[in-house]
Amino acid sequence: MDPVGVPLESPTQGRKGYTVQRLTADPWRLFFPLGFAAAATTLGLWVATLGGHGAWLTPGLHGVVMLWGALGSAVIGFLLTAYPRQNGAEPPHGALVLFLALAQIAGVLLAALQSLEGALISFGLASALCLLYTSPIAFRSLRRAWEPTTAAVPVSLLASIGALVWMNWDPRVGLELGLHGYLILLAVALLDRVLPFFSRKLPDYAGGRQRFLLPVLALLLLSRPLWLASPALMRGFDLMAALTLVLQLARLQAWRSWRQPLLLVLYLGLGWLAVGYLVHALGQPARHLWTVGGLSTLLVGFGTRVIRGHGGLELKLGWGGALAVGLVQVSALQRGLGWLGASWQWAGILLAAAFLWLTLRFSRQFLFARSS
Repeated sequence: MDPVGVPLESPTQGRKGYTVQRLTADPWRLFFPLGFAAAATTLGLWVATLGGHGAWLTPGLHGVVMLWGALGSAVIGFLLTAYPRQNGAEPPHGALVLFLALAQIAGVLLAALQSLEGALISFGLASALCLLYTSPIAFRSLRRAWEPTTAAVPVSLLASIGALVWMNWDPRVGLELGLHGYLILLAVALLDRVLPFFSRKLPDYAGGRQRFLLPVLALLLLSRPLWLASPALMRGFDLMAALTLVLQLARLQAWRSWRQPLLLVLYLGLGWLAVGYLVHALGQPARHLWTVGGLSTLLVGFGTRVIRGHGGLELKLGWGGALAVGLVQVSALQRGLGWLGASWQWAGILLAAAFLWLTLRFSRQFLFARSS
């Protein structure tokens, strides 16, 4: 069994061909390449816009399609694959998987056509369907035993819906809630559950979960739109968020992960999130530290683990994954911290190259049940 709670041998493993049954039984095969391709395409359009080669995307559309189209598609693929099996539930019906994929594709295409309202409706529909699917699973599972990560999933999806609705009145508030209350909360919730499991095989490992982490962070991240009214209050709350994540990294003994590169990538992504909150607490912009450094690094780490584990490959980072991680780190340093110059276009090109490379590198695993 994979450490995220999903059997490495999927129900469709061993069968040949590219079938709807395989895609719906293993949703990651559909949503991961969709997310990677959406990221690469959107970043390409954004780079073209910044370079003066047409007005392909506005800043607001760029943010929406990256959060809900690219990162959101990968999130849906992971949830549909892992969440029911982690909680002893039936896998999603094939019709739901295909409808969610169509909603995500429609949202990306509508954003590319500069229809913000259409994109918001499509992504909102996808989030609502995911909420309707995960909520009964969470309810049944939490009746048996309390599990913070299980509880956090429907809460973060509800925040996603609220953020998309709020985008109609105040895009800034909507993007803040979408980034922090939806994606970052969901990412930290998943890491809080799986990192101790992944790390326990490390030599002399004695780390574990931080009990107060999720309740404190959930409060901080879900209330983030309120911070916009007061820069001083926002810096204080950001400092609290940074300290909470640093304490979690210390409690998990993150420094021991250097022996396992695929595990180290996940700790690196969590570290970027902490750095982002610390930098923002010091009064500097940090959105791309969270999105490029944190969430994109985590997407590469989680994506590589799931793809390799379910695609019949050895569970390791590999040179292909290492290349993608390296491109993401350079992009984060350039766009998030400006260490390599102020060229936003190059940062976008590097990040797009990372996701395009992942799409091509793992195309065989997306299409077939095994690599052989």
